[in-house]
Amino acid sequence: MKRLILAFANADACQNIRALLEAGGIAVNKACCSGAEVLREAAKADSGVVVCGFKLRDMTAEVLNGMLPDGYVTLLLASPAQGGCGADSDVIRLNAPVNKNELKASVIMIQQMQRIAADKRKARAIANKREQALPVVERAKGMLMARHGLTEEDAHKMLQKRSMDSGRKITDTAEMILSENTE
Repeated sequence: MKRLILAFANADACQNIRALLEAGGIAVNKACCSGAEVLREAAKADSGVVVCGFKLRDMTAEVLNGMLPDGYVTLLLASPAQGGCGADSDVIRLNAPVNKNELKASVIMIQQMQRIAADKRKARAIANKREQALPVVERAKGMLMARHGLTEEDAHKMLQKRSMDSGRKITDTAEMILSENTE
């Protein structure tokens, strides 16, 4: 679950930004005044966005960003005079004063980028799982072909039928066929 956490040393600023985002249809999970609060909240989910000011009550945005779990993106709202995080930092910055439309658009864009990245990771995991399962299925088909004199297509159909009849995944059925032959 993705989270949106606000973090500003000034509680009024935090509540104003929360009201602005929520009026734009963007749900805020938590408004914090310290980095410690942010880190506790961030531990509740694997990814999210932290919108923060340059300095919190107990740390700077740069220190906070370095302590956040992977999967979190920091959106820093700070004046150019406040400097910023190092040039090699992965903090996204909006110069204050911030236009409310730019802020909403930035949060939405970051959340969309996180969704796309999560979808890509999920697709890669599925593809890797399929690649790992393929040799097992192929070996089982080969065994069926040798044992029963079947073509590859017929061996695949037999494997599919056994899988469907038993209510198991085809890779589980293939592993079962392979284990039957080794016993």
